[in-house]
Amino acid sequence: MALKKDPVFWQCTVGGNDYDCSYEQIKKEHVVTINGTPHTVKAGFMSGVFGLDEAFFHDGEQARLVIEKGMPDIVIGGVYAISGKEYRKRPAWAMLFIIVCLAIPVVSLGGALPFVIGIGGAGICIGISKGKLPIVVRVLFCLIITLAAWVVTFLLVLGVAYLRS
Repeated sequence: MALKKDPVFWQCTVGGNDYDCSYEQIKKEHVVTINGTPHTVKAGFMSGVFGLDEAFFHDGEQARLVIEKGMPDIVIGGVYAISGKEYRKRPAWAMLFIIVCLAIPVVSLGGALPFVIGIGGAGICIGISKGKLPIVVRVLFCLIITLAAWVVTFLLVLGVAYLRS
């Protein structure tokens, strides 16, 4: 028996077209239904950590299933169906900052605070990387966030070591 999460339903208008959409996940399959037509979307490597952003075709046009912060949305015609915002793909360079932030709980040998710092830093870098600021500014902000996360973690580890001695 497949583990099934409750489906998510929504209606939207994109480019003057009305859409009835739903999303559900059954085991590792992501099923998007648009106006009664189901599409199975395969999750990419590490999509559970980095979010899902995968293309599929609906009525001959490319669409995308994007899941960020646990919320699914569909991109049709370069626009998010739910929010109506312009779609921006996470740039490849952002993965460096995300991975470096996610390494924090591993290097610090676990713990709730390093986990929160690492996940928080990665999440902030994801958001910044997809912003509208010039690329140099986005990279600089991600660098600052990543360095700050590591400095806070280092100070936390030093503080714990000091209290234990």
